[in-house]
Amino acid sequence: MTAKTSRLEYSFLYDNSMLTDDAARNIEIATRKMRFTGFLKTMKTLSEGGKVEKPTAPPPVLSTAPWLVPEPHYVTVPMSVDVNAPADKVWARIGKYCGQRR
Repeated sequence: MTAKTSRLEYSFLYDNSMLTDDAARNIEIATRKMRFTGFLKTMKTLSEGGKVEKPTAPPPVLSTAPWLVPEPHYVTVPMSVDVNAPADKVWARIGKYCGQRR
């Protein structure tokens, strides 16, 4: 981006073949996208020096279907958010991807 801005990019891949039809799959995709959009907004806020409140409700429950299916139907959902902070400041604030906080 620039010396003062950066972008967080996130793609998630999952199998939604356990759902019965395209309408159910579309609802599942929208639910996951909404959930992960919230996570990206939180990372943006923290990266720009802001604070976030603790959630008052648990995140939405995702599908509880079986893990293994004979014919998987994989979905990839790419997402991104622009941050008004340089990359080094962003990673110093939000930590390593899937890393443990120390």
